Amino acid sequence: MRTISLWDEPPGAVWSPDGSKWAKIVDASEFRTAGPMVGTLVLSTAAVYEHCGVSIRWSDDLCYLAVPKLFPKRPEFRILVGDTATGKAHWAPGRYPPIALMAFMGSTLTIREPDDSIRTVDLGRIDKADWT
Repeated sequence: MRTISLWDEPPGAVWSPDGSKWAKIVDASEFRTAGPMVGTLVLSTAAVYEHCGVSIRWSDDLCYLAVPKLFPKRPEFRILVGDTATGKAHWAPGRYPPIALMAFMGSTLTIREPDDSIRTVDLGRIDKADWT
């Protein structure tokens, strides 16, 4: 799967690796002049999240979806991780500049930052009992 930058146009539907679910960003526009593209994330499971970046990544086990979510007043991104079976979601640890999600394997999310540096985010630190 191609890595989508937050400055790219939304890719249309991003299908899960097994083709059973999809996610897409609708009504995307630039956040500020020359800023990242953000819009509304719509899932085939009927979940909807506002102010999401266009970089979407399914987990390798198809149970989760990760997407950068913009907090416009700060401005900063947090990574929203949604459980595709229950519709519950939680935040990955940390706050970020505009990022691209590159891979989601096990409990590790690989991201690319604006300076093209690559790093990983440990999603195992999310307390699943606290999901909303």
